[in-house]
Amino acid sequence: MNVFTTNIDTLIEKASEEVQVELNDGFKGSINQVFNEGNFQKSYSKTSLHFQNISEIPVFNLLKMHGSINWNNEGNIISNDYKLNAVHNTNTELQKIDSKFFVECADISAMSTNSVKIIADESFDKNLFNSFFKQYENLIIVNPTKQKFVESVIELHFYELMRIYSNSLEKENSMLFVMGFSFADEHIAKITLRAANTNPTLLIVIFAFNDEQEIKYKEILKPTPNNNILIITPTKFREANKEDDIKKEKISKIVQFDLATVNLVFEIINSEIPINYGK
Repeated sequence: MNVFTTNIDTLIEKASEEVQVELNDGFKGSINQVFNEGNFQKSYSKTSLHFQNISEIPVFNLLKMHGSINWNNEGNIISNDYKLNAVHNTNTELQKIDSKFFVECADISAMSTNSVKIIADESFDKNLFNSFFKQYENLIIVNPTKQKFVESVIELHFYELMRIYSNSLEKENSMLFVMGFSFADEHIAKITLRAANTNPTLLIVIFAFNDEQEIKYKEILKPTPNNNILIITPTKFREANKEDDIKKEKISKIVQFDLATVNLVFEIINSEIPINYGK
């Protein structure tokens, strides 16, 4: 199973360690771990002790489309900064800048990395500003600006991850579950819509955070000739299961699809009670 995410945190890595599932984050090595997209093509197997029978071990591939806070660039090689030194160093420099110099931005997507505005007066020390950005640039992440679409193509690793995502959607009988993602990333939205149009065996299931999000999804992901995009809203989900008295109490609590709610849904599934996702 491939888990694609644009989040740059290490939530999934930490969660996988706690539940002890096999997670492949693209790194290989014991002391100096190095990232390589080729590692996602590897399979893991287990051999029985007595009869030497071999069986494949289920593995979750974690592909971080916009980089990660634990990625470190060493001569064009991405190593694992598991202690998050780059994040700590960036935060240290950030704390040196007085809060009065920060500007609250309502629309961050309209900003550009080359046109950052600051409030400056005679007391502002430009050296602090330069020191912060010097540390920030060490983070191997795609910034949430329009510039990221150019970076995604230019930067080899980001391009390769996009290619893997595209190839996964083009495989026969693929399924894509979307949770906590708005498709505001135009690059990913275009790849997804193109795959939905060209692959009739692909099924895309979107858990909308709330009912209002359904309209936005339909605006971004236009209706496809294959009719293979299913948008599940909290209301649709409750309506589809309202007749079942066993699940009614839990289902009635679902008003939005956040992480806790999605966990609740799978908790119901694991209880072996049939569940209806709606039409």
